[in-house]
Amino acid sequence: MVQTGANMAVRLDRKSAIYALAAILWLPAAVILSTFARGFGMPPDPAVWISLWPTLLAGLPLAAACILIHRTGRPRAAKTVFLLAGFITVLAAVVGGLFGPLGILAYCLVASMPAWLALAAFLIADFRKRER
Repeated sequence: MVQTGANMAVRLDRKSAIYALAAILWLPAAVILSTFARGFGMPPDPAVWISLWPTLLAGLPLAAACILIHRTGRPRAAKTVFLLAGFITVLAAVVGGLFGPLGILAYCLVASMPAWLALAAFLIADFRKRER
């Protein structure tokens, strides 16, 4: 079922809860995996783990845009946008980390813009299709 406009309200069911949990945790997990990929291993200091809190918030804009794209009836497009913009967002979070929590948030907001532009394009296309 395609959901548009007012029908896109958040529902509190199991699938939405899983999406919400994934939206919060995907970016910190990706940043941790990127440290492993670079060969740094686990950071020994617990303060380093606490410093990842901004990534909990920074992953939400991209995840929300992808969830909304999925709800327009385009699951493949949502996955593609998430993979491409997600990779860029992880790099942005790592670079933004050099500037502190606000840097992480700012860089990740900019990196999620393509997903929001894709959502806008899909909604405009759906609106034009309904007008005909």
